Amino acid sequence: MKSSRSFPLYGRLGLVGICLCVLTSAVLFTSVFAQTSASADRSPQRIVAPIDNTQLVTLKGGVSPFATSKNDRGPVSASLPMTGMVLVLSRSPEEQAAFDAYVAGEYDPGSPNFHQWLTPAQIGQRFGPAPSDIAAISTWLASQGFAVKTIAPDGMSIAFSGTAGQAESAFHTSIHNLSVNGKMHIANMTEPQIPAALAPVVLGVKGLHNFFPHPMHRMGSKVHFDPDAHGWTRLATASGPGIGPGAFSRQAAAASAKSASLPKSNFYYPISGTSMIEEDVAPYDFAKIYNLPSGWPSTSSANGDGQTIVIIGTSDIEQSDVTAFKKAFGLPAGLSLVTAHPSASQDPGNCGGNPSTYACTEGDVDENSLDVEWSGAVAPGAQIVLVTTAYNSQTNPTNDPLYEGAIWAVDNASVSGAADYGTHILSLSYGSCELMNGTASNVAYNNLWQTAAAGGIAVFVAAG
Repeated sequence: MKSSRSFPLYGRLGLVGICLCVLTSAVLFTSVFAQTSASADRSPQRIVAPIDNTQLVTLKGGVSPFATSKNDRGPVSASLPMTGMVLVLSRSPEEQAAFDAYVAGEYDPGSPNFHQWLTPAQIGQRFGPAPSDIAAISTWLASQGFAVKTIAPDGMSIAFSGTAGQAESAFHTSIHNLSVNGKMHIANMTEPQIPAALAPVVLGVKGLHNFFPHPMHRMGSKVHFDPDAHGWTRLATASGPGIGPGAFSRQAAAASAKSASLPKSNFYYPISGTSMIEEDVAPYDFAKIYNLPSGWPSTSSANGDGQTIVIIGTSDIEQSDVTAFKKAFGLPAGLSLVTAHPSASQDPGNCGGNPSTYACTEGDVDENSLDVEWSGAVAPGAQIVLVTTAYNSQTNPTNDPLYEGAIWAVDNASVSGAADYGTHILSLSYGSCELMNGTASNVAYNNLWQTAAAGGIAVFVAAG
C-alpha cells in the first residue's frame, strides 16, 4: 500500500463548539468467513464454555442518554427491520498490546516495521480473534434468527440484520420509539445481555439505537470581497454571525494576483437544488492561516499531487458546484470528482435536489459539498473520491451509512475500491458526542481507525 505523503491537508470550516466527533473503529467486511477461518487459530480460543442462553452477562454502556421515560413513545413494531446491527469484538489484552506495538512501529523510522503497512485481512490473520471463536459467534447469531451479512477482514466485528423482535429476544432488551427535539428515533431502553460464554470476545452491540453522526457545519453570512483590505467584509444587511473587515488578512501579493478572478461584491455561491451557502473564509485565507507550503496551489510537491482523499458522506453532489467553487477563487481545476456507492441498491442520489425521494437532507448535500470543495481547494492536485451510502429509511433509519461507507473505503484501500483509486487520506466530518454513541459504537469506530492507521491511511474527523 502506498504511504501517504506528509503535507498539510485541510481543515473544517464553519464548525462551532461541538462534542468531539464520531470516533472509534472497527470493521471491514467480507461476505463469508473465508478470510477469518482459512488458517489455524492465530490466538488461543477464548469461547470455551457451552453457549447457554439462560446464563447471561450485561454489556455496559449500551443505553443512549436519550432513552428516558420523558422521550419514550412506546415499543417499536416487532417486525421493524434492523439492518445495521454489528457485534463488536475484542482482542485479548496480549493481542491488543502486540497490535498496538506493531502500529507504533509502522510510524517509527527506527523500527523494522516502519511503513510495513498491513491490509485488513493481514491484521485479522495476525492479530484478530480466533477463527473458531468467530465461527461460534456467527453460529449463535444465526440460531437467534439473524442473517449474518459480513465478517470484518480484521476479525473485529460481525455485521448482521434482523427484526426488532429478534433483537429484543436475543439481547434481552426492549426497543422503543423516542421523540427527541421533535425528531423520531429508536433505542434500546435497557442494557443488552448476551450468553456469558460469548463475553470473552464480544464487547457490545452497535445499532440497537439510531442516534447516528450528523452534519456539523454552520452556515455563514453574505459577505463581499474588499480588494483594498485583501479580505472579506460582512454585508450590513446580512443576518447571521459573519465576520468583520480584516478578520483574516490575505497575503497582499496573492490577493492582487487573484483579484481579477475573485468576486468583488455580495459574494455567495449556491449548491444546486438547495439554499445558498455563504463563505466567510476563502482558500487563500486558509493558505495563510495554516501556512500552506510555498508553491501552493500549483506546484505538485505542495498541492497533494498523487494522493487520493476519500470523503465519507450520504448524498451525491453536483460536479458543477465544485467547478464553480474553484473558478470563483481562481484555483486550478484539478481532477474531476469521483463518486463511489458501496451498495448499488442504495444509491443516495442528490438529497438536496430531490429531498422527498431520499432519507438524507439538504444539510447532507451542504456537508458533502463543503468537504469535497475544501479538500480540492487545499489539495487541488489530489483525486477526491466521495463515498456515499444511503440511509435505509426516510423517517427513522436503522443503519449508520457513515460507518458503512468508512468501512468500505478502508477495506478497499489497497485494491480497486473507490472506482480504481486507493485510499490515502480519509475524511469524515459528520459528528456526534461519544456519550451519545455508546461504548460499542465508540469502540467500533476506534477499531476502524486503528485498522486504517495500520494500513498507512491518514484519517481526519471533525472536532471542535
